[in-house]
Amino acid sequence: MNKTDNYIIYYASLLVCCLLFSCAQQESKMDMNTPTANAAQEATDEVSFRFVSEDSISLESKQAFSERATEKLIDFYNYLNIVSDSSYDTIFRKKAEELLYKLCIDEHIKVIISQNGSKKLIALNELSSQLLKGGITFNAKPLDNAIFITDTSFIKNLNSFTGSLSYSIMNENVNTEFYIKKTEKIFGEKKEKVWEVLLGSTAIDSLKRRPI
Repeated sequence: MNKTDNYIIYYASLLVCCLLFSCAQQESKMDMNTPTANAAQEATDEVSFRFVSEDSISLESKQAFSERATEKLIDFYNYLNIVSDSSYDTIFRKKAEELLYKLCIDEHIKVIISQNGSKKLIALNELSSQLLKGGITFNAKPLDNAIFITDTSFIKNLNSFTGSLSYSIMNENVNTEFYIKKTEKIFGEKKEKVWEVLLGSTAIDSLKRRPI
């Protein structure tokens, strides 16, 4: 069994678990404000980072956030490939789309695609819609050992920090932004604000260098 097969099995298993959990929620009609329901939700939630400081991030935390951003980028492209794969059931693909959006700052971030022999950027929600309809296909992802952190300055922007990841995909060198922002999470009966890593838009190096 090769590495690609292992990836497929991993993400397929994850999506099945999410689908089963969603069905269980619908059947029980449980109030999502109860501690029991919150605990179940947190069991399927992604890892979040909690820090004391509201306005600064330590060097150690920067490293943790950068590694988390890299992991999310790999997840992003794996989910995108599942959404594109018409051999999967539609419900399965839509669940992958839902998990895909949860990785991002919003559903309008720009994603690189190859169309008619050229590369261009398209909004994620538009791409996902076309993939589900079969209008276009997407079958690409970066090597997980070839994603580099190119911006560790973590510039403060309003209530979030930003960083950048550099990698190659579709024979293009690209950069994807990531954001570190405070979000409210429920832990048992308590609500806490935590730092969370979310992916932003992708930029293509060759387009940035192209003269206006």
